[in-house]
Amino acid sequence: MIEHENAWRVEETQRDFRKICLYAVPLRVMIGYQRSEEEALRTGQELVQFYHQWGLRQPRDSETVLAATLLQN
Repeated sequence: MIEHENAWRVEETQRDFRKICLYAVPLRVMIGYQRSEEEALRTGQELVQFYHQWGLRQPRDSETVLAATLLQN
C-alpha cells in the first residue's frame, strides 16, 4: 500500500503507482487525496491509462485498488 500525500503531479503520482504495481501480491492499494470528486475520477482514469500503456501486469487472483479521499476545505 502507498499513501500518496503530495499535491497531484502526474509524474510523482505515476511513480508511486508504478512502485506498487511492481509487486506480485494479492492486494495492491494506492491512496490519494483530491479536492473534488471530478479530480479524483480524472486522476483514477489517468492512472488506469498509465497502467495499460506501460503494460503493467495484474497477477492472477489479485486486485489493484485506487482510493481517493476528498480534502476538506
